[in-house]
Amino acid sequence: MKKESVKQLGTFAGIGIAFFLFLLFIFRAFVFDANTLMLNSDQLNGIGSKVVRAQSLVLSEWDDSRLGGVPTIDALFGDAYHPLVLVEFLTDPARAVGFKFILIVWVAFLCATLLARSLSGSLAWGTLFGFLYAFSPQYFSYVYGGHDGKMMVFAVAPLAILAIRKIIREGSLFYFIVFTLSIVWMILGSHLQLTYLFLWGAGFYALFETLALNASWKVRSQKLGIAAGALAIALGISAFQIIPPYLYTTAESVRGTGEKTNYGHASSWSLHQEELASMLIPGFLGVDVYEQKNGAAGPELSGSALITVPYADMQKEGLQGSPFYWGTILLN
Repeated sequence: MKKESVKQLGTFAGIGIAFFLFLLFIFRAFVFDANTLMLNSDQLNGIGSKVVRAQSLVLSEWDDSRLGGVPTIDALFGDAYHPLVLVEFLTDPARAVGFKFILIVWVAFLCATLLARSLSGSLAWGTLFGFLYAFSPQYFSYVYGGHDGKMMVFAVAPLAILAIRKIIREGSLFYFIVFTLSIVWMILGSHLQLTYLFLWGAGFYALFETLALNASWKVRSQKLGIAAGALAIALGISAFQIIPPYLYTTAESVRGTGEKTNYGHASSWSLHQEELASMLIPGFLGVDVYEQKNGAAGPELSGSALITVPYADMQKEGLQGSPFYWGTILLN
């Protein structure tokens, strides 16, 4: 290994350690008090399952800690065999949940830093991106909701994207292994829905990289086949986490019955008109919807700042004749 590579690896390791210490400082009230839990909205409901999981390294086939008993893996028992489950054997299972969240945020920082470092060529920019990614409000707030499965998927998503990029462009065997392990990490986190959606996006990205590759179609097909092979191996390794829940939800669970799988039931969960509008205009749907519907909206209900600020500037400059001016009024 070249001296420069060793230096870069040492710098990256130092940054990773510094960020981990920063996380310990942020969560110091939990980390340094053995009598404290990192409470989130759902943690108390799931402590029974965590205690059951920590009783044996190999899971029993029946979990009697909830719902009068459910088949363990069949009913999608959380992150039962995820690598981070080992934390539950090293400390109190109830407190282990908090430490797992800290480690997941740390992994997200490292993976995002590696991707940004590869894209920008600068470790400094990579570190900044990793910091912003790990502490983005959407992602970091999952800690409060207790959504460790979602966080596990998003944590290694940048690394999986980097692996696809390296496989298609360079045919890297190392990143073939990285991509395989990244997908296994996601699936064993048990949030199969989000993993499924990510794989769709990853597939389209792989096709984009393949088409953009300056090579013959034979070479392109080979590179794409390598990526597909890595995915197939990952699915094979984690099949024990995929097949039992599928069989349970389709044959045993109430979710698999006819009344839960018809069009009427699906459409009952469709978005309302206000929710559709909020996808285009952030903040359109909120606590003041009732007043908006009844014509009592005050100046404080002026809509998204992305719309309000340009509107105010055009009004100040006397651009009321501009079509953009009236467009912002309609959107507002």
